[in-house]
Amino acid sequence: MFKRKKQTGSPDIPTASLGDITFLMLIFFLVTSSFSTEMGLQIVLPEESKETITMLSKNIVHVRINKFGDVRVEDEPVDWMKLSDKAVEMLEKPNGDSLVFSIIPTRMAKYDYMIRVFDQLKIAYEKTQMKEKISLSPAEDDE
Repeated sequence: MFKRKKQTGSPDIPTASLGDITFLMLIFFLVTSSFSTEMGLQIVLPEESKETITMLSKNIVHVRINKFGDVRVEDEPVDWMKLSDKAVEMLEKPNGDSLVFSIIPTRMAKYDYMIRVFDQLKIAYEKTQMKEKISLSPAEDDE
């Protein structure tokens, strides 16, 4: 009758240093992790100028890319791996040095497709040793 009842309570876990430990672990992982530094496109942009350049529409070669990665040069289908050969052929024609290639992707086209086409056109300019004239035009709506 005079016995004390045992108090049943839940054991507590001390959390006083939890914040300190978390902060130290955060600093440890930030110091020991390495971040990838991707370069992106190596494009030399022209300096800003207030003069406007007028081009004849016959000197602009439209290179369209759809959402499936199909490439069309002036509405003629071209395999993207053979695009540099097609561009070299066009650049070596008379007045080829005045051509400007305009890359026009659709909105749903992957960036990878645009970069592949851009690289192929750069290869063509390197083969012909001409100054690069490549334009990136705004995306078109999907068909």
